[in-house]
Amino acid sequence: MKSENCLPLSAHYGKYKQIIAEFTMMSDTFMRNVLKKPACAEYVIRTIMQSHIIYVNSQIQDDTELGRLMHDFHCKKAEEMYSEILAERVRELKETQEGVDSMCIEMENLYNEGKLEGRENEKKNISCRLADRGVPAETIAQIVQRNVSLVKEWISQK
Repeated sequence: MKSENCLPLSAHYGKYKQIIAEFTMMSDTFMRNVLKKPACAEYVIRTIMQSHIIYVNSQIQDDTELGRLMHDFHCKKAEEMYSEILAERVRELKETQEGVDSMCIEMENLYNEGKLEGRENEKKNISCRLADRGVPAETIAQIVQRNVSLVKEWISQK
């Protein structure tokens, strides 16, 4: 049986996809869009896996493979990057109309997701405040336009 480390990098991609999405250093919309290209994501995964670490201090940009990767994450221009694969994706996103359009759509989606999340949080907060005042869950569900079981779950979590 092959060791997990001997599996092709593409097999690791699915396993580490969620970790990549959650890295603080990659949380800005632009880097998330860069990492949508599997080759870029695989490059990042390979570099981090070879370093045998989970937490990355992106301020350390020394002359190691990981340090150069952190440097690239901070670059605003593709020509300043060490990694050609990341630089190519940055050029695509920043220097072509298709890339700019893609980033605009991504920003619009992010904005809309934030609005929806904010509205849902407000419904949850209203539900809890009404429950504190003795309003039945069924009535709250009607007011916030959510099903009773969800409202009861929100109330139980407060």
